[in-house]
Amino acid sequence: MNGMSYNQTGGSGTRKGPVFNLLSSLINRADIVCLQQTNLLEQELKQVENELEGTKVFGNCKEIRHAGVALVIKNTVLDFYEAGETYVSKTEKGEGRILSIPFFPKEKYRSNYSSFRITGVYLTSGSGASALADRGSQLREIAMIPKDTDFDFLGGDFNFENEKITGGLKEAYEEMLNQRGLEECHQANNTFFAKNDLDIKKTRIDRWYTN
Repeated sequence: MNGMSYNQTGGSGTRKGPVFNLLSSLINRADIVCLQQTNLLEQELKQVENELEGTKVFGNCKEIRHAGVALVIKNTVLDFYEAGETYVSKTEKGEGRILSIPFFPKEKYRSNYSSFRITGVYLTSGSGASALADRGSQLREIAMIPKDTDFDFLGGDFNFENEKITGGLKEAYEEMLNQRGLEECHQANNTFFAKNDLDIKKTRIDRWYTN
């Protein structure tokens, strides 16, 4: 969703309209939408919420226009649920990259509805040693988020292919899955495409996990 920012730092500023139209389309088709690389600042999240009628927007932003994750949820869901304590990472490696929100049924619906937690992530990109270390730190932080709901959902841009990782990053990844009791949701298609000369690189770096 890069280009969502209301005050873009470069270019003609024309991307916001198409990106916002896409977001509106997504929220019309889904009850909850998770976004990564929003480049939104704190005050801009409220502007998004005002423009997306009938929604509540949660986010984790940085003071600079870098990274950013957000969750948009319809008020029709919040008619039945209330949000618990939001985990907004403030660590050096996690700020703007990890957002986790538990939702609990309102009192009169507790006998029929289950609680759930949604964690949205945008891990550091890059192939260098520093980026690998950052992703390891972010995975270990995700592992420590409270487990206090019936269902646990984790999704976003992980910026690595889980079949190819080794060493410390693999250990952090497997530890996070084991600690949270998560399994990857099957996806038949790749989620990232990049053209390099005559070749097109295809990878599956955007994933969903659940218990």
